[in-house]
Amino acid sequence: MSRIDNIIDTHVYYSILKAEKKIFADERDKWKFLNILFQLYGENHFSVYAFSVLDDEMHILWKGKEQEQSGVLDQLVKKYKSYYGKMYRITEDAVKIEMTFSEISNLSQIPSICREIHYLPIRYGYAGELNDYWWSSFQTYRQAYRWPGIEESAVLRYFDDNPEEGYRRFVKFHRKALPDKKTMQV
Repeated sequence: MSRIDNIIDTHVYYSILKAEKKIFADERDKWKFLNILFQLYGENHFSVYAFSVLDDEMHILWKGKEQEQSGVLDQLVKKYKSYYGKMYRITEDAVKIEMTFSEISNLSQIPSICREIHYLPIRYGYAGELNDYWWSSFQTYRQAYRWPGIEESAVLRYFDDNPEEGYRRFVKFHRKALPDKKTMQV
């Protein structure tokens, strides 16, 4: 049994929430969006392996039960649309967010998908270095900021059972190859 088999006991999903407009451009909006996500984490049984919030989209790698896959995202979008509508005095229907998600059947892809998600801000020009972008779970992995709900220990165990060595290898894995500018394929 591989390390990844030991850490995953539910379904793993890669989800993208894409907005028509840059509804996450303001850092307060990114903050609110993540607060809603992690409030839902407290109310439901799912965990996050990686995320990155850009100005018009959010990418998230998460695990949960099969029946939760769209329910959690539906709640997230509904609550955020309500917040955004009130904040900017527009109707909730004016806030368009498209959701896509796919189940990750090859669990050995988890580290690579985490890296791809963490590199999105660099790929799209939001930051020059991984450490410079705060709206990503990479900050939790590098222990600069603790986002609740990030299950970094599971991903770090993929690299090594010893947490310090897992962290060292995780960082090396992230640094060894900057993903190209092509659209991410999962």
